[in-house]
Amino acid sequence: IDAGLVAAPVSNWCRLRAQALCLRDLRCLELSLPNLDECVAKRAEGCDQTAYTRAATEGRLQYLEPKAVECLNGYGQGSCTDTPAPCEVVFGGKVPPDGGCILPEECNSAGFCYPYDYTCPHRCRGWLPMGSPCDGFSSRCDPAEAFCGTVDGGGNQERCQPLRGTGEACLDFDSCREGLACGAGSCVKRSAGPGE
Repeated sequence: IDAGLVAAPVSNWCRLRAQALCLRDLRCLELSLPNLDECVAKRAEGCDQTAYTRAATEGRLQYLEPKAVECLNGYGQGSCTDTPAPCEVVFGGKVPPDGGCILPEECNSAGFCYPYDYTCPHRCRGWLPMGSPCDGFSSRCDPAEAFCGTVDGGGNQERCQPLRGTGEACLDFDSCREGLACGAGSCVKRSAGPGE
């Protein structure tokens, strides 16, 4: 991985990702070389390789190997904590709401996999429409457009509300649009650009 991957088959995703994460820990001086193999084994342990391989083979999950290569190689440079941007698009879910899912990545952009329903497979649940009652756990708003919160910040029923933009009032981190953070009660840019 130090020299850069040129291939990353889905059948080896869990091991390759574990190696990339542990090599980043080594680069960032959070891990010593004698503990590398143990780190890789522990990181791979929580990843269900069989589920990833089957989901991709059976067409429930799109796997973009070129993005996987970019993602894994991205851990070799830059931030010691952030996930490389290409990692966000390695997988694309193909299962619609009410379809079965094992992995969170299997559900398409219309919903999410709910793993606490005591069924196997679990079910993809659809995002709630704006204004719907929500709890942010079993009933969720589309995170690209809305957040789950009370209208006045009080103890009323939480509902899906539009994400806030720069300078708009906010109650917590989730209520601001992508790239923004809630600071001192309003949404502000998360990071400054050159000259700012």
